[in-house]
This record gives sequence, C-alpha cells and structure tokens, in this order.
Amino acid sequence: MSEPTKRTRVLVNGIHAKSGGGVTYLRNVLPLLGENPALDVHLIIHEDQQKIYSELGSNIQIHARNFPSGFYGLFFWEQVVFPILVKTINADVVFSPGNYGPFVLRKQVTLLRNALDVGRTERRIRRRILWASISLVTWISVIFVKRAIAVSAYAAESIAPKCMRHKIDIVHHGVSEQFRAAGAIDQRKREKFLLMVSDIYIQKNFKTVIEALSLIRQTHPDIKLCIAGRVIDPVYYNSICEQIKNTDLSKNVEFLGSKTPEDIQILYASCRSVIFSSTVEAFGNPLVEAMASGCAVISSNTTAMPEVAGDAVLYFSPDNAKELAAQIERILQDDALCADLAERSIERAKDFSWDKTAAQTAKILIETAQAR
Repeated sequence: MSEPTKRTRVLVNGIHAKSGGGVTYLRNVLPLLGENPALDVHLIIHEDQQKIYSELGSNIQIHARNFPSGFYGLFFWEQVVFPILVKTINADVVFSPGNYGPFVLRKQVTLLRNALDVGRTERRIRRRILWASISLVTWISVIFVKRAIAVSAYAAESIAPKCMRHKIDIVHHGVSEQFRAAGAIDQRKREKFLLMVSDIYIQKNFKTVIEALSLIRQTHPDIKLCIAGRVIDPVYYNSICEQIKNTDLSKNVEFLGSKTPEDIQILYASCRSVIFSSTVEAFGNPLVEAMASGCAVISSNTTAMPEVAGDAVLYFSPDNAKELAAQIERILQDDALCADLAERSIERAKDFSWDKTAAQTAKILIETAQAR
C-alpha cells in the first residue's frame, strides 16, 4: 500500500483580524480551508479574540496567546516571537491575512486586504504616522514573502510596485450564502430607509452621506438613514454626531451599533437602498453582500468599487454630496430603476463565493509550501 499523502500544515496569522473585513474573511475562509483534506490548519490569535473565532469548527486548531495589543508592541511580538511558534508548530507555510507578517519567514503568503491609500485621507498626525508605518512594513513584507494574494487588482496595483507584482495573485473575497436573494424583492414592499453597513472610521466617508441627507430632507423630510457598525474611531464618530446635530438630522439618522449577520440580512432585505460611500477600499464586503441580497446600491466610484460592482450599482464621486443626493433621489422616486439594479446586483454577485476564494487560496498555500 502507498503511504498517505502528507497534509500541508498551514499556520494562519490571525492576530490582526479583530473587526470588520478581516474577521469576515477568516470566519468564512478558515472553515473551508479546514475541510480541505490536503491541509492541516492552525490559527494563532490573541486570547481576547477567542470569542470571535469560537465557531470555526473542529478542523481548525487554535493557539491563543497573550501579547501586546498596541501596534508597535504587537509588531515586535510578531517579528520576534511568532517565528519561534512557527518552528514549534512545525508549519509548512504561514498565511498572514493582514497585509504583512514576520519578515524572516520566506515560506509565507500574505494577504493584501488593507488599502494603504487610507493614510492620505487622514489629517491627524498620529494616524498618518500609523498608516505610514503600516505601508512601510507591508512593502518590506511583500519583498521577502514567496507569494502574496491581493483581494482586488486595485489592491495589487496600489500597494506593490510593478517589480513585485509577479508574485501577487488576485483572489477576490466571497459572499456568504445567507445573503443570496432567490430573486429581486418587490421594491414596493421595501421600507423607505437608507442603509449603511460599516464600522465607523474616516475612510467610510459618513460626512458626505450626512451632507447629502441634509439636501434630500428638503424634499423628503421623513427620510431615514440607518447605520449598522461599531465605533472604531471615537474622534471621527463624535465629529459625525456634531455634524448631525448642526444640520438638525438627529431624527433622520439612527446608529444601530454592531449587528449579527442575521440582523444585517434582515436590514438588507427591508431597506430601500444601501449606500457604500468609502473613499478607499481594497474590496468591500458589505458592497457584495448588499448586491447578493438584491439591494439597489449606490456606491462611490473610486478604488476597488467599480472592479467589484461593475454596472450593477449607481455611482457617485465620494467627495460630491450633491451627486450622491441626486442618486438617492432617483432611488426614492423610481421603482423600476430599483428593480433593475436589484436584478443586476444579484447576477453580478454570482461571481463571488467563499468556496472559490478558499479553493484558490488553498492552491497558492500548497504551492508555496512545496516550492524550493
């Protein structure tokens, strides 16, 4: 009898995935990688992340550790201590889905999922220094790793210089099946509220949306905007609240806080339209979720959004509140337009699946582990 094929032991560096798209990615991809018979999947996280990743299934072996949580302390731990754990676990390949990983590890695949252009939207000195630091370590990491995965062509082009792009594969994110709509929902049965699904920080561009809402309210005084997401940047959140107060929109804007996927599914199914207003995105998970749910979507026309959404959404310039207000007015007035957008969104979202993402990622991990 022939010897059974040795499984590739993959160590996933999950220490940076604490909220937003990073968590969505790992929660969806890791169980699928764990089901792959060619892989033996291990995950390293902080002890504080255990609740986030408590339902990955028995195929994922989790290693929870205690280490500094600040950027610079975490960076030191990742560069010095993490490589020792790699040897202890005897991993064949390391997968770092947070833009960068330990520089000394050659058999490593990094996932380029954070758009570094975010730093250009910041005016606060400390935040600009932080994003400059993230950019620097990302570039260094791309130099040293065997392979990298970019979540969009935009991510690859904006993060890595041309001389390094030969080692970068484009693997789009997927979308959970729970968001798939069997067909376009009758727009007449939808409620009139607008929806944003996003944690709250600067590149999500809430201020342009609030400004557009103040214009729309002149003809639609009862218009409602619901925002589902955690407050990540309290300073930015406070400035949004001040803007809402100054424009007398307190009764028109509701912050829902963090919501479960089941809650968000209901919101997608009942809203009139989803607004995706980011100034910078490497991919945009809520954008695809909204499309898969059969929503009429209004999206900013920059970075990765046109690549992801194609002709399935209405676009606006992210710094142009009047343009956004005009698109909202079209959505509110035209049921036929909304129905057409919903059908196109459902069809476009068929291009994205987590099964496809996991299969392509597994192939790259195995090839990297086997490379000389």
